[in-house]
Amino acid sequence: MIRRRKWEGTTLSYDDDEQPDTDPAVRLREEWLAASIEDGWADAAEWHQPEVDALIAAVLAGADPLPAAGALAGQRCIFGVTLDETLADLAAFVRLAPQLGGPLPFGIARAAAAAWYRASVDPQVVQPCRDAMTGLATETHLVVRAAEIYQEFAATGGDPRSAYELLVLGWDPHQGSSAQIGVQIRLAGLFQRSFVAGQTIAQVGQAAIVVLSRRDLASPEAMAALDAGLDDAMAGGARTRLTRWPFPGSVDGLTDLLVSLHGSADREVAARWRDAAN
Repeated sequence: MIRRRKWEGTTLSYDDDEQPDTDPAVRLREEWLAASIEDGWADAAEWHQPEVDALIAAVLAGADPLPAAGALAGQRCIFGVTLDETLADLAAFVRLAPQLGGPLPFGIARAAAAAWYRASVDPQVVQPCRDAMTGLATETHLVVRAAEIYQEFAATGGDPRSAYELLVLGWDPHQGSSAQIGVQIRLAGLFQRSFVAGQTIAQVGQAAIVVLSRRDLASPEAMAALDAGLDDAMAGGARTRLTRWPFPGSVDGLTDLLVSLHGSADREVAARWRDAAN
């Protein structure tokens, strides 16, 4: 018998002579979809993918959910779902899963966010090297450039962390779109004028810039001069200090660090990501 389901607002209802499927996996999938829609998922027709069923099967079988959560997050990214929407969708699942329950665990959030981010910068999925608006390098280009450095040091010996570092600036993205665009353009110009020795200057998300530089090319004097121009470029907006971050030891560590800057003004959250990657 074909089950007849219909959406009434954000509620999944059944005709009077129908009952919800008794299969635990099907029931959990339907409850998860309903919860995600209540939390803001935009299109119910686009929600179900094979990775959804794989995550449900893993949890119901008592298996490690991290690989399946990562696979789902990567798929969501490829289909244009934002990181915030992806994590909200997973949080809805965790609340309902009988073996989990409660808030989204940091381990699942980290696995999902890292997989989502890797999909977003995969050269086979995303090709551009330059951000069209600011002219800065894209995150894809930054990750590719870092991967080349790791390959170089793997072939020649030594530790890339002794030769390279990251210079990071983040700011509050929660302002009007026109003001945000102005901030991005002014900051891009300031960084391009300040780093002229072949450093990779990348726009990360909507509210961070990361510079990949050799340590000997970013003097304290240059950093101070750049910092002095930041207030004018920000036009009074809230920002972090321009800070030096250690160069991660691997591409995985780099993507973890970049995730911490992606769409979040919460510096405590960013610190957790940095600590987890070190």
